[in-house]
Amino acid sequence: MDEIKQLVEELNQAFMEHKAKNDQRLCEIQKKGYADPVLEEQVDRVAKEIQNLTEVKERLERVETKLGRPTLGRHENSKEDLYSSERKEAVIHYLRRGEGFLTPQEVKLLATDSDPDGGYWMTSEISQQAIQKVYETSPMRNIATVETISTDALEIPEDLNEADSGWTSERAARTETSTPQIGVRRIPVHELYAMPKATQTLLDDSRIDVESWLSIKIADKMARIENSAFINGDGIGKPRGILTYLAGTTNPGEV
Repeated sequence: MDEIKQLVEELNQAFMEHKAKNDQRLCEIQKKGYADPVLEEQVDRVAKEIQNLTEVKERLERVETKLGRPTLGRHENSKEDLYSSERKEAVIHYLRRGEGFLTPQEVKLLATDSDPDGGYWMTSEISQQAIQKVYETSPMRNIATVETISTDALEIPEDLNEADSGWTSERAARTETSTPQIGVRRIPVHELYAMPKATQTLLDDSRIDVESWLSIKIADKMARIENSAFINGDGIGKPRGILTYLAGTTNPGEV
């Protein structure tokens, strides 16, 4: 109760100071049209002090009410009463002075750094975002031409050479000239697959969309495998890379 009485006196003093400063500020505004910035700062400071004192007073009153309730089965002047009095005093001083006031004897054994002593009550939070590893890759997959086929190979007509031509005069004889030839470039199809497994329980109960996550991971991996094959594939069960052909070749074959 002494703590609350002291707080009430401090609140009354703060109210009186705030009233005096605020009246002075209002007079200056009426006379000059504005108030001294220093005076404005003092009024704000006293207002914040009143708010803090009010909050502490309310907290002390709630603690006083709870600690003042009688406990069933407790005898007067017992050890429990003495302990309750010490606890009440410690809590009041803690509220007044903040953290760091409790002595080592007042620190309880329950803590978050030991699971059996209370740590199990502190549940961890999992972020909705995941740290993703970024892999280096070639941009070939993005710039490659995509053709839709229904067979095991893609055949592309190829213009192999040129038509022949020559000079002549108006009355000169004209002989037959050679015609160009065409060919076919054949690119066989190669199969790329992935077959990850996940249990139905994981798919149903996981907090993230496991199916979508796997699809994204597989698509990224396949794209990097294709990019690698486009550059240096050996042509055995996979495309032949453009860097595996001799420099200056005119027939790169399948890619």
